[in-house]
Amino acid sequence: MKPRAWRALAWLLCFAVMPLSLAAPARTRGAEDGVADVRASVRRAQTAIGSQVIVQVRIRQAADVASIPFTLLFDPRILAFDAAATAEGDFLRKDGAATAFLAAPIVDESGGVGESGDGMAGIAVGVSRLGTSGATGSGTICRLVFRARAAGSTSLAFARARVLSPGAVTLPARFTGATVEVKETRR
Repeated sequence: MKPRAWRALAWLLCFAVMPLSLAAPARTRGAEDGVADVRASVRRAQTAIGSQVIVQVRIRQAADVASIPFTLLFDPRILAFDAAATAEGDFLRKDGAATAFLAAPIVDESGGVGESGDGMAGIAVGVSRLGTSGATGSGTICRLVFRARAAGSTSLAFARARVLSPGAVTLPARFTGATVEVKETRR
C-alpha cells in the first residue's frame, strides 16, 4: 500500500469509529458543567537520549463524551514514536463500554513520518466509545510512548482536536500540550 493510502486509511479509521447515532441530539450541559479539560503530561519533563518518554493524555470535567479524535505534534528529530507500547486509557471504557482505539504516525508521500512545514510530525489518535451513551467525569484517554533520540526540546501540541458527544456534536473543550527536554547522557 502506498504511503498516501496509509495516511488516508489512518484518518478513515479514526473517523469511521466515531459513534453516529440517529437518536435525538446529544445533551450538552454547557456552562454549568464547564469545559472539558484535555491535557498531555509527561512523567519526566527532562530525560536522557535513549530513554522512554511516556505521555499521558487525560480528560477532566467531561460530560457525555463518546469520541476524542486528535493529532499530537512533536519534533521527530528529538522523539521517535513507539506504537507497540502505546495503549488506550480507561476513560471511555467506563461502565464496561466497548471502544475503538487507533494511534498511528501520519505518513507522508515519501513513506516517512509526515512532517509539516515547521518540521513537526504527528500521531493521529482516535478513541471512541461505541453505543449511544457517553462517558462523564475524569480519566486517562491514552498513553503514548516515545523514545528520546537526540538532545533538544520539543513541544507536544494538539492539532485537529475535538471532544464529541454520542451524536457527533462537538463539545466545549480546552486542549493543553506539554514540553519534553532531552539531554545528552553524561559519560
